[in-house]
Amino acid sequence: MSLQITDVLGQEVLSTEVLVDHGRFVGRATESGAYLVQVSLGDRSESVQVQVTIAR
Repeated sequence: MSLQITDVLGQEVLSTEVLVDHGRFVGRATESGAYLVQVSLGDRSESVQVQVTIAR
């Protein structure tokens, strides 16, 4: 399964392959903001926009 995260301007933040049997993936955002998360498995793809707020 592939996982791609881009910011709202379309710049890639993270792109990686994840084994399907892991069941989860943990990443770390370095900046607050909106990110588009796209998960692809074969010919299926799902996207969702998430808002990340980092308390300082």
